[in-house]
Parts: sequence; C-alpha cells; structure tokens
Amino acid sequence: MNIAREGRPRRHHLDRESRLSRRIIGILLAVTLCLALWPPRVEAGTDISKTVHNLTPSGPGKLREKEQAGLCVFCHTPHTAKPTRALWNKDLPAVTYKLYQSSTMEAKLNQPTGSSRLCLSCHDGVIALSKIRANPTKAKYNLPQLTGSTLLGTDLSASHPISFVYDSALALRRGELVEPSVLPRTVPLEDKQLQCSACHDPHQDQLPNFLRMDNRFSAQCTACHRIRGWASASHATSSARWEGTGQSPWLPDAYATVAENGCLNCHRPHAAGHPEWLMAQVNEQANCTICHDGTMVRENIAQQFLKPSRHPIESRQWTHKPNEDPMTMARHVTCVDCHNPHAVGSAPRSISAVQASSEVALITSGPLRMVEGVNIGGSVVKQANYEYEVCFKCHGLMEHTSYS
Repeated sequence: MNIAREGRPRRHHLDRESRLSRRIIGILLAVTLCLALWPPRVEAGTDISKTVHNLTPSGPGKLREKEQAGLCVFCHTPHTAKPTRALWNKDLPAVTYKLYQSSTMEAKLNQPTGSSRLCLSCHDGVIALSKIRANPTKAKYNLPQLTGSTLLGTDLSASHPISFVYDSALALRRGELVEPSVLPRTVPLEDKQLQCSACHDPHQDQLPNFLRMDNRFSAQCTACHRIRGWASASHATSSARWEGTGQSPWLPDAYATVAENGCLNCHRPHAAGHPEWLMAQVNEQANCTICHDGTMVRENIAQQFLKPSRHPIESRQWTHKPNEDPMTMARHVTCVDCHNPHAVGSAPRSISAVQASSEVALITSGPLRMVEGVNIGGSVVKQANYEYEVCFKCHGLMEHTSYS
C-alpha cells in the first residue's frame, strides 16, 4: 500500500506548482505591459555625445577632431591612466594657480585638488585638448589649448573658490552658510571638499554650462549661501526688466527679471570684474549705477552724483570691507556704506507719531534696512535702528572731518 501510494502522481503538489507558475507569468506580463504603456522618461542632454565635451568628429561643438576618436578617450582610459581619480587620460603638469582671496575668507584654500584639478587639465589652457596619455586608435589628434570664455587660465582669483573643506566648523565660523549635512543632493561634496563638481556635472548639459541646478532665483547660490534678509530683499523679489537701453547689467544668457537673476545681478562665479567678492563690474559704484541709472530702476540715482554737493563714491575704489570697524576703518564712502544690497527693500520706513514729531526716523525696512551704524553713545551697532546711526559711522566721529 505504501509503495502504491508513493507511485501515484501527487496531483495536489503539481496543481499548486502550476498555479504558482501561472501567477508569476501573469505578474511578469502585467509588469511588461505597464512598462510598454508607461511614458518614456526624456532626459535630453544627458547623453554626453550631445554635449560640447564630445570632441569627436560627430560632436556638436566648434572644437572637435577631424580624425575618428573614442567618445571618452579625451578624459578617460582603462589602462595607463594618470595615478589619480577617474582613470584620467591626461598628464597634470606642475602648475601653481593664483587662488581667490578675500578679507572675509574663512576657509583655507589649497591648490586645486580632486575633480577640480581634472577639470583644469583642459580649462587652464596649459596643454592641448588632444594631448592624452593613451591613444587607442593611434590617429593623430590636433586640437589646441582651450580658448575663449570657457578658459579659466591659471589665475583663479576671479572665480568662486574651490578645493576647500566645507564642514560644520566652517559654516559656524563664516555664518550665512548652510550646514553641510543638509546640503541638497544636487550639491555634492567630494571628500568633504567643495570642488567644481559641486556646481557642474561634466557628463550632462540639461542646463547651461553643465550646471547641476537651474539657478533661476539664485537657487544654486542659495543652496549653500543663506544671506540674512535676502528672501525679502528687492534684489531677490523685483520684477524689473532691462529694456535694452545702455549697457546690459547681465550676462548674455541672463533671465528676464532682477528677481530671476538674483545674485548674478551683482556677482559672477567666474571672470568677475573685481575678484574680491566676485563683483561683476570693475568700478565699485558701477555695480549699483549700472541698474540705478534710470535704465532699469525708475529713479536715476546715478544722476544725483553729478551734483557738486554729494558723497564722492568714486574717490575710494574698493576701500570698503564688509567686516570693517567704523571706529578704525580707512576714510571712504560708497553705496554699500549706507545700503545693504542683500537686504535693501522698497517699503517705506515705519515712523511713529512720537518719532515723527521729533523728526527721528526709525528704520524697520526700506533702503537702510540691516545696515551697520554707530549710536548716539559712540558704540557700533550691527543693525542701525535710526537713520542718524548710519550717518554717524562717518559724521559722528570727531576725527572724521572730510572725505579727502
């Protein structure tokens, strides 16, 4: 009997296995159908072959080889690579770069390291684009050194600093920096350092200049920088547009309004007109008057400085320092002595009836918002409460008697 039972087909086991198989097949068919009907994910520009980093004859840029070449060969090689990251196919000649400097710098800068040094193997213009370590095709490549607007050169003083440790200690010392542990994924650090790769992704150009984030409304800048007062400042909220009169205050690929351009109204991350603080214009007052001359802002403030009785804002170029002490600073006057461009607003100042009767204006908003001052007792206040406290930075001190 036991032998007979063992010899019978075990139908209930077979039926269960059959049902399980049919269920798995059904699930696979359903998944296949969903994938077939699901809208395809479009990632225009993520194909490196469609970017200007494709230096082969099929590349879309002006710089491309005439001879056939591998797409990746101008940067990478699987063998005989430079002993560094990314299997780099270029030698890195000894170069000493001139680094960014600022009186408010808290980070310790080093000569470029990591991916920044790799980027500079082309963008410093020292060696030819076609000068590679390993050439698998043995073709003769003739691309010269990089030129034009994408050439940074060996002087990096007018570019955003790179190759520095961005940690909690720096954020605390500097202030107005985002704690690195909460940086968005679109701002990757490299071995705790900020490198070119924090802003640029060399393998995709969905956004201009290989940016990782759309910088409209200064989104990329404010991913790291959280400036006090900026969110409600005029330069962050104004819908004013440049109508084409006079000199454009913006880069050729700028957005349409002041608010959209945000930080780029006054600053440049590369090729800054004045390297310290990465200011856009060479002349200090021009960073303000290029917009405040009636061509973009309705009131022509620049015209006021043509009068014989005025603050001589052009007489002490770049003497002002954001961290200066009014009690000891070198004699000067410029727009940012009285106005904080990161916090200035257009709202009128609030004056109570008592203050109005005594002709003392209390500052709560408006053009003098969040400006340093000196109070009536001669002490420095980080944020002036009254208009006269801004004036007292120069006119309230006995030793400051003239601008000459």
